[in-house]
Amino acid sequence: MGCYEPAAVIFGLAHAMSAVHPSTATAPDDLVQGAEGTVAAAFDADKLTELKARGGALDFPSAVIYLRSEVDRILAGGKDVAGAPA
Repeated sequence: MGCYEPAAVIFGLAHAMSAVHPSTATAPDDLVQGAEGTVAAAFDADKLTELKARGGALDFPSAVIYLRSEVDRILAGGKDVAGAPA
């Protein structure tokens, strides 16, 4: 889909939530690491840190609103950060 910016925000959210609410349910490490590595490669270190911090700062209601808006945007044929169709 190529939506790297929202993905980076979501990874920041996921890391923050897992630190606060540890779970025994985990995704396969290689799948998560591969996806996160691909997203990380799309940005310089400062931008990636900024995006993850934005996600990490979301409270639960704001996270739900953010995730729903991103899903709606993608399903409506929105654009990714590079301007390519999602």
